Amino acid sequence: MNLRCFYKSALYSACVFFNLQIGLAQPEGYAVLVGVQTTSAVCRPSDFFDNRATAGVSKDLDKMRQLLRQARFKDANVKPLLSNTETTAAFILKSLSDLIPKAKAGDLVVFYFSGHGDTLRDTNHDELSGFDGVLIANDRCLIDDELDPIWRKFLPGVRLVMIADACHSESSYKINFLEHRLTSVSASKKQTGKKKNHSLAEKSAQPTVRFRNEILFNQSRRDAFGTCLETALDAAQPYQMIYISASHEATTTGGAASGSLFTDGLYRNARIVDPSQPVRLTYRKLLERIDTCPSTVTYAEVGQLNPQFKNDYFLKIR
Repeated sequence: MNLRCFYKSALYSACVFFNLQIGLAQPEGYAVLVGVQTTSAVCRPSDFFDNRATAGVSKDLDKMRQLLRQARFKDANVKPLLSNTETTAAFILKSLSDLIPKAKAGDLVVFYFSGHGDTLRDTNHDELSGFDGVLIANDRCLIDDELDPIWRKFLPGVRLVMIADACHSESSYKINFLEHRLTSVSASKKQTGKKKNHSLAEKSAQPTVRFRNEILFNQSRRDAFGTCLETALDAAQPYQMIYISASHEATTTGGAASGSLFTDGLYRNARIVDPSQPVRLTYRKLLERIDTCPSTVTYAEVGQLNPQFKNDYFLKIR
């Protein structure tokens, strides 16, 4: 072989290797699916959670796994957490943290939670509403402050999706209201919805002040399609996330031994066209199809979303 042929052969090999590397660098999908069947957590004295409402979370996880397979997620990249040991707060946080070094720019990371949810008084004063969003793990209350550092550690360009099928889960991903501009609102615009222990009016740290994010929620109680859908933009966060939840901060959602109403609504509407093919609806359009009234579902765009991500189909990897 002469020198010219050798160089041509080497160049061809390099091109083939480069193309293979490009192929290997295609976006991947990762998911952590949490179903808390029972909990011993007590977030407030003498305030216990009814495990009958979460008896069907295993069915919720089965439906989510089917949707992820439909979206071409690899089974090895999907981690279901269902046992008492797997659904402790520490195990959930570790499972999410384990994805930080794996996920690269362009990858899709999904965190799904089915279980109880609540709000607790903010103790570190980083939310001017005075309350933290809480997901109820098997052993204790998992506060949104604990999730926020994890979201911030993912590489820029990683697409995050959080789905919270829980009561009072409007902002369980964590909104740091100190990063948002305050706006004055007249008393007539304040919410008066009731919760188990307190009204929303009592929750405001400054009664004459609301937050721009909350105003966006308040002004979209019903969309043009008549569904009970609330939307919000939270552009201040350094990561990009689409967040959807089964309820407003002041409302509950339904669950039983047969599974939850919200996840079942996602599942049925996502498979309505062709169950064997990826969903052809955006996250928001899918939520608009779910009839949950009078309960309210939440859709939030968090951080500076890539325009393609914003308009992606539900759970689309690439």
